[in-house]
Parts: sequence; C-alpha cells; structure tokens
Amino acid sequence: MKKYLFALILACSFPLYAEEIALSLPMAVTPAPISTPAAINPGDLLPIPVSGMSLEQAKLSQVIVYPRDGVMMMPVADWQGKLSILFQAKSPGKYLVAIFSTNKTTGGVDKVEVELVVGGVLPPTPPTPPTPPTPPVPPTPPEPAPQNLRVLFMYESNAGDLNSLPPQQEAILTSPKIRAYLVKHCPEETLQPACPPGQCQQPPQAAVKSSSFRFYDQHANTATMPTVWKDTFDALKRKGIPVPCVLIVGEQAELYAGPWEKDVDAMLGKLQKYGGTP
Repeated sequence: MKKYLFALILACSFPLYAEEIALSLPMAVTPAPISTPAAINPGDLLPIPVSGMSLEQAKLSQVIVYPRDGVMMMPVADWQGKLSILFQAKSPGKYLVAIFSTNKTTGGVDKVEVELVVGGVLPPTPPTPPTPPTPPVPPTPPEPAPQNLRVLFMYESNAGDLNSLPPQQEAILTSPKIRAYLVKHCPEETLQPACPPGQCQQPPQAAVKSSSFRFYDQHANTATMPTVWKDTFDALKRKGIPVPCVLIVGEQAELYAGPWEKDVDAMLGKLQKYGGTP
C-alpha cells in the first residue's frame, strides 16, 4: 500500500503543461535516460521506462510533452518502484518527451529527452503546389478620341411637360456652359435654309453659317429644316427614345443616343467624353 501511495503522489507531482515548468526546484539528480520505444501506433497506451532515478528524486522533477494536443501523458511508479511515463497520442506525428531536474552539484538544470514518432516514419511533406499565374487583366478600353460633333437635343416645349422635368435637368436647355462647349466643339457649317414646297422665296434665301448643334421641340416642322438636320431629327425620332433625349454624331458615325443626363454637369461630361475637354 505504501508503494501504491507513492505512485499516486508521483502521478500528481509531474506537471503536464510546458508553460508550468519551474526550473528552480530545490533538489534532484541528473535525469536518468529514457528508453526509446519501438513502433508506436495512434491510440497505443505506451509505458516509457525511466531508469536511474529514485521515487523521491522523480517527485522533484518535471516532465513535459510537446505538442500536447490529443496527447495523454502520466508519470507512474509500479509496486517495485520502477518509474515509467504512460504516453498515448491520438494522431500520427512527432512528439518530444523530456524530464527536467536540478543538478545539485552544478546548481543548473539538466534535461533528458526523447522524440517519439507515432504512426511510424512520417511521409515527407508533399511539395507545395505552384501558385497558378494570375490571369492577365484585360486592358482598359481607351477613351474615344476627341472629334468634332453634331448634336441634336430634342425636348417637349409644352409648358406643362417642360415644367415637369426636374429643375436640374431642365437647366440643360438654357445652360451657358453647355452652349459654350457646343460652340467650341461643333464646327460651323454653311447651310441653305429649307422652305416648304411652293413657299420658297425668289430669289432663294442666302446660305447661313451656324455651329452644328440644335435644340428642337419633338413636334418641330421638319419641312423648314436644312436637309442634314431633317435627316438627324428623323433618325432620333425613329429610335423611340422618350424626350428629353439627345443624339451625338461624330465625324464618321453615331456616338450616342439616349436620354438627357440628370443635370448640366453630367450632360457636359457626356459631351466631353466624345468631344474632349476644353
């Protein structure tokens, strides 16, 4: 019964956590060697014999295991006073078991350790697969090159419909900023005024010069428009875009057809996208 009590005392005296190690124990001897066991399988309960150390010396020593996740470890003594460390690991891997004790001669701390491989020789770590190359980022499409513009603004001049527009959008119709931009970026053209059949003056009216932009009511009489503007007006009407709408034509092709922007600055930005900035 006395030795059984020693076994319990010993089991309680060996801490299992590395962070609890205290290296200033009052007395101990140089640790005894630990016998290295043979093959260990996960879940095996393995006694690791410890020789050359008395029970009293063992009670003043420290034993640790690392890593400790999934590990059960308990120092014990049998009825004859032989010391062992019971070890069990749930997972394959390498585990370090060590005993620390104070050397009475030198005053330092001695250590004896053994590395246990659970599950046999661990397979080599597979190489890290190469990082796949980053797909190339498609280039940002270039902004359209600035060009001379022909611009038709179409709206409804009826007071009720015009006043139903948000004030910021209605301001596009009379904005000095919009008109100054159009004068600069819509080149002058020389046009012969049109006249309804049978109403042409004799002699014909002289040709006039004007910048190539117009603001037309959606019900404007196309019979009085120069041919190029009649064609532009009809082209925008055929698109069926609700008024207010705008058609922007470049030097060779149509660039944009759609509703007016929400305010003067946004509308100016749309024009600058195709005609360039001042």
